[in-house]
Amino acid sequence: MKIQSPKAILQNSVVYGITDILLKGINFLLLPVYTIYLTTTDYGILAIVTSITALLTIIFRFGLSRSTVRFYFKYKDSRDDVKKLWGTIITFIYISAVIICILIIIFKDTVIIPFVDGIEFYPYIALGILIVFFDQAFSIYQATLPARHHALKYSKNNISRMIIRLSLTITLVVIFKLSVIGVLIANVVTSLLFFIFTVYSFGPEIKLGIDSRKLKETPTYSIPLIPIALASWLYSMIDKIFLNSMISTASVGIYSIGFQFGFIMSLFVDSVHKAFKPWFYDSIENESDQSHEQIIKYSELFVLLYAFLAFSISIFCKEILQVMVTEEFREGWRVIPFVTFSFVFSGIQYFFFYPIEYSLKGSKYMNIPIFTSAALNIGLNYVLIPVYGIIGAAITTLISHVLSASLTYAISKKFVFIKYNLVKMYFFSGLFFCFSMLNFIPYTTSDLNLFVIKLLLFGLITTLLITNYKIELKSFYRLAISKVKKN
Repeated sequence: MKIQSPKAILQNSVVYGITDILLKGINFLLLPVYTIYLTTTDYGILAIVTSITALLTIIFRFGLSRSTVRFYFKYKDSRDDVKKLWGTIITFIYISAVIICILIIIFKDTVIIPFVDGIEFYPYIALGILIVFFDQAFSIYQATLPARHHALKYSKNNISRMIIRLSLTITLVVIFKLSVIGVLIANVVTSLLFFIFTVYSFGPEIKLGIDSRKLKETPTYSIPLIPIALASWLYSMIDKIFLNSMISTASVGIYSIGFQFGFIMSLFVDSVHKAFKPWFYDSIENESDQSHEQIIKYSELFVLLYAFLAFSISIFCKEILQVMVTEEFREGWRVIPFVTFSFVFSGIQYFFFYPIEYSLKGSKYMNIPIFTSAALNIGLNYVLIPVYGIIGAAITTLISHVLSASLTYAISKKFVFIKYNLVKMYFFSGLFFCFSMLNFIPYTTSDLNLFVIKLLLFGLITTLLITNYKIELKSFYRLAISKVKKN
């Protein structure tokens, strides 16, 4: 198999990055449409169905999408073995999916209804199940493309899917006024179309049926990953289930609007992560004090930028929602500071995670922060949501991320010890978080005067950052580019 050149790797990374931004951005860009044509209850139903489909995806897939790539590299020299591998995985997933779907329908009153209080199984949950069912083949097909370095095909497939889903959604919601049912039907139709597309495109590359040897080895790799995936689901989705049960479906809709602003933070954090991770590994190989100092210096710089971006979104969130959403959704501003700063601590956690991942002995400890934070998340949501509603859920999310980052830091010190200044990182984050609370302070001045005060504060902080950290930003950019060219 031909090895990719550094130039090709860089080009593919750009393609994947742009595709990721487009796919993640579509739901954010659809907010004005959703909030005009959907009520808060409708949007809450959509959020709950999305949470359930995320859980069902984990159950249906058995973590086998990872095996699709992992074992491809084992069998890549034998086309017949690769076809059997992928055919076995898809056959197993769909046999299991049919059985699971039947069981869910039979036992829905026990396994689904108690957790989606007030949301009817038919049509909402049933449509969600159909989406997950048809999606599996396309997801497996897409997972194989990066492994084979087909970046453009991967991108074209995903963007085409996005355009079709977007077109159907707007048609059914805006023109036919089908509300949340229209959104779900658009997703079902899109999933079905791309299921058919996958059969046509991927069919010749697989051999349907069960190869006993491959069926035995692929789950042994993927099944241990399922508890991690379930813990991650609890960590990120359980708050919506609690809100729906303890408060109302409408509260889930308002909360989810606020959560969409985490998308902006996640894009920035993930972009830094993708650039910083290979640079970290390359720097740590030098085993010099200077390399460690650079890692510490630039990680602190990026934490400062994370906090500044979260502050910028949070301080103007009321004005942004005034423009983007209808009045009944605007209370979602209250959760935005907590959500955006949750992603700040997610970004901090990445810096602590690299030493653990770098050490071959550290992998068995990587799950501790996830499971511990998931448990805390459940407990705090149960206690805080009945008292504080959507803000209780948002506070829980922030606390859970802080705990996860702190545990990761404690674990990382046992392996490749980087003298991160934890106090400094948390201080910057906490300081900007306090600035973000400006919207919560009761005031007697006009909205215009308050907006001017926010602009002045934003301008002052921006000027200070540019003045004090311009050299460091330029320096990291030059270092990152030199590493790419070198590699």
